[in-house]
Amino acid sequence: REFKPLLLNDLLLVLTPRLDHTKAVTFFQKAGELALVLPYVKSVQSHNNKVINEALNNIYIDHEDYDSLRESIDNYNNFDNIALAIRLEKHELIEFRRIAAYLFKMNNRWEQ
Repeated sequence: REFKPLLLNDLLLVLTPRLDHTKAVTFFQKAGELALVLPYVKSVQSHNNKVINEALNNIYIDHEDYDSLRESIDNYNNFDNIALAIRLEKHELIEFRRIAAYLFKMNNRWEQ
């Protein structure tokens, strides 16, 4: 048998209309292989699904990609804003702390 994991994204993209994206993303998260299917996950973020949004936001934080995180937050609002803000408020990079302040401001949580 010959395995071609790099073709997995192509397969997922072809199957996109038939897939349950929440289950697919959860499966790859549990397997620890979400980065392998990142192009697929990005392509289905337009569904504004909470599991997808939170998975991508976590990847952006792990990769310290604050520009992509900010773009994701601005374009897709279905995620736990306060939990993300609390996670980011103590981040070592000031750009992430700014995003936390932005999220608190959007949710009128100035006391944080």
